[in-house]
Amino acid sequence: MRLIYKLKAMKDIEYIEKEPYSGTYRCRWGDLTVVSLGKNLVDFGSGALNPVKAWSVMEPKKKHTFANTEKSGFGAPGEEVRFTEIKNGKAQEMSNDEMTWKRII
Repeated sequence: MRLIYKLKAMKDIEYIEKEPYSGTYRCRWGDLTVVSLGKNLVDFGSGALNPVKAWSVMEPKKKHTFANTEKSGFGAPGEEVRFTEIKNGKAQEMSNDEMTWKRII
């Protein structure tokens, strides 16, 4: 619920049309869903029993590269996440230094 209340309190979230990162990505450990929050992204484990406890906020650093800003959730604070293989306006892969996820939705 913390994330939901935090999102509701944000008044200056800008909608970005044709944003290329939102979707669900899969790796050998499971699925991860990414959604746009203005210029930032939020990711959470699709199979988590309680996604509210398994989410991370990522801020843009450079083109197609974001940094994890959360102490909880997936990855370490400051870890870079890259989106690659942009086809038809959508990233087909998401990766960090350890793993690559492939878009499934």
